[in-house]
Amino acid sequence: MRILKYTKKQILELKIEDKVHFKNEFISNEQVEPYFKAADFICLPYNSASQSGIIMIAYGFGKPVVVTDVGGLPELVVEGKTGFIAERNNQKSLLLAIRKMLADKAPKRYANEIKNLNKNLGYGSIKEIVNDMLNH
Repeated sequence: MRILKYTKKQILELKIEDKVHFKNEFISNEQVEPYFKAADFICLPYNSASQSGIIMIAYGFGKPVVVTDVGGLPELVVEGKTGFIAERNNQKSLLLAIRKMLADKAPKRYANEIKNLNKNLGYGSIKEIVNDMLNH
């Protein structure tokens, strides 16, 4: 919880509290769409994880991600193109990654990079894959 407290303090200091919303609870598959559509990016500040399906859902909605360097998360992010990777348990690293995302003057380029990643990986539409996952 220390990182959450620190992050909330930074958000207040930066006067961006109207742009950041925390939802730290389970959200069912039927409820995810409005959250992803409303988000500018998805932040996953995990301390430990092997992987996260949230990244693929974010990509399905064309949203970039900020992740920590745990498990297989960094393997799913092209630094500066589909998101940013922060150092685990490092508040300053996470804040820097979030600031990079917030400072970007061309946020739509992430959606284009995510589409290109999708094509380069040879997958069907990420959105189709995500919809299939959510509906089964």
